[in-house]
Amino acid sequence: MDFVCGAAAGAMADMCLFPLDTVRARLMVMAKAPAHGLIKEGMGLVRAEGVAALYKGVGVHLLGSIPSNGIFYCTYEVIRSALSTHFHSAAVCSALGGAAGCLASLALYSPMEVVKQRAMVTKGANSLSVLSALLKTEGPLGLYRGATAGALTWAPYFGLYFFAYEWLLSTAGGVTDGEQPSFLVALGCGLVA
Repeated sequence: MDFVCGAAAGAMADMCLFPLDTVRARLMVMAKAPAHGLIKEGMGLVRAEGVAALYKGVGVHLLGSIPSNGIFYCTYEVIRSALSTHFHSAAVCSALGGAAGCLASLALYSPMEVVKQRAMVTKGANSLSVLSALLKTEGPLGLYRGATAGALTWAPYFGLYFFAYEWLLSTAGGVTDGEQPSFLVALGCGLVA
């Protein structure tokens, strides 16, 4: 169930936020600073290339993201649960589960991210053409370009995030181990973490 819920939640978030990620990626590779903000740049992209340009690379992204999110949350829950017999701190178990979930999901997420980013910033390209060109020029290892940097960035991030979340739940939220927090307490702790 953790796999299905994580995969579904990730897919919903991806579809909502993908246009912002596309515009962000375009802004990052511009030769000079944009004259307008994020929204105006997004509107300019739509005028120049159509609404579909906001979702360039979404297919390969979802192909990797859906199982990656499922793997992340499944691993997170398995590790967190297994460690709870060895550590009496939910925060420590969640931190280690978050880091492990991140590392497990990167095997699928990293190749998808490389193809997605290149498709987003290459005019007239789609995920399949980017993937084909990448495999011809760089081989399969090209799909993992930046994976080590990603692991060194995101595993500590998720470990610290889940640690902070659980610590906030128990201290500021007054939630004891095994107790289900209220929506507002969970939301507040998640936003602060």
